[in-house]
Amino acid sequence: MVYRILEASPKALTAAEITERISKILHVNKDVLARVTFFDPSDPRFYRQVDGAFTLRKNLEEVIHKLSEERIEERKLRISLENKVQKLQETIGSLASQHEKEMKRFTEEQDVLGKLAEEWIEQAEYYEKINTRREKRIQILSSFLMEAMPYIGEDKLKEIFEHLHRKPELGSRIGADEIIKFSKIAHKFLPGKG
Repeated sequence: MVYRILEASPKALTAAEITERISKILHVNKDVLARVTFFDPSDPRFYRQVDGAFTLRKNLEEVIHKLSEERIEERKLRISLENKVQKLQETIGSLASQHEKEMKRFTEEQDVLGKLAEEWIEQAEYYEKINTRREKRIQILSSFLMEAMPYIGEDKLKEIFEHLHRKPELGSRIGADEIIKFSKIAHKFLPGKG
């Protein structure tokens, strides 16, 4: 009867709980049953737990089997999780490496753009200086022409420019040296000098 009660119970039972169930089945006072020895705790079919409750050994073996299966599943799950963690770490490492490469490329591009900007600024400043000089030279030339025009006339002025265009060393640039050369050439054409 104890065997059947433990077999039907989903959990381990204490001696008092077993006595109570037997008393209900037999319709006997449980206090009377408690004084009578009705089962042998050393029976190999029974297993006494640490808390004093009894269960069937076969139930315990099933529990052990289930626990073993659960441990196997836990190991599989742990291995699966470790693999996923490793893949994530590899992905993170790859992304970090890619990010570093992109940052390095970005920094290099920034450096190149910075150098190009510096060169452009230098060129802009250079051309601004050149344009300022050209403006001054053009003002000087214009001033000279305005003063020379009444003396030499428009036809002589055209002749001077034609003569300048034939001089390859002057080219198309008009700089300080060109103005000086122009002045010397134009001086020849001034009245009384020619």
